[in-house]
Amino acid sequence: MSHFLTLPSPGDIHVAPELAPLAVLDAALAVAEQVLYVEHTLDVSDVPETEDPTTLVVAKLVAGRIIELRGLLACYRGAVHRAIPESDRKDFPF
Repeated sequence: MSHFLTLPSPGDIHVAPELAPLAVLDAALAVAEQVLYVEHTLDVSDVPETEDPTTLVVAKLVAGRIIELRGLLACYRGAVHRAIPESDRKDFPF
C-alpha cells in the first residue's frame, strides 16, 4: 500500500496543464486509501465483532477502485511524459 506521489514539474504543467489537477486527485486518493486501511484494517481476519460488515465490504470495494484509478493515473502520466518532446519541456527557476 505504500505509494509515492509524483508531482509534475512546472515545465510539465506548462505543456500538459492537466497533470496539475490529476496530481491533486492522486494525492486525495492516496489519503483516502490510507484512511480506509486504518479504519477497516481491510483484513477479514482482523475485523472486530462490532465492525459493520457492510461498511467493510464497501471499504474493500472502494479501496480496490482507488488502487485501479491510481494505476490509471500513473499510466496517463507516463503517456503524457512520453508524448512531450524533451525540447518542449521548459526548465523554470522556481
